Amino acid sequence: MEQKDKVIAKLKKYGLETYIPIFEKNKLMDKKVLSQMKERDYEKVGIDSVADQKRLVAIFGANMKMGCLIAFLIFVAVAVLGIVILHQVGVLESVVQGLKWLGISCVAILVICFLGALGLM
Repeated sequence: MEQKDKVIAKLKKYGLETYIPIFEKNKLMDKKVLSQMKERDYEKVGIDSVADQKRLVAIFGANMKMGCLIAFLIFVAVAVLGIVILHQVGVLESVVQGLKWLGISCVAILVICFLGALGLM
């Protein structure tokens, strides 16, 4: 199935098939492009309903949230692996003391990224 067919199928699945001509006219059949679109972008191409704009962002923007979540999980895995290695070498305590504030900042950033990945921020 081509990308165009997948986009059309998603629009039909969510009851937004009336926008198919707008999507075709504006060449919005690329998932990468759609994943980056915001409500104002949909408004610019002629989709006036705020509710539909939000729905389209939720439908086609999900890939970005998944990417954020995957990046978050990879970061956590690398951080845990680093801690285990530092502990095994016996220098974890001294490194923790030296990086205490950096660690607190990293935790804050991780929480913000996690909440963003879940769509809560």
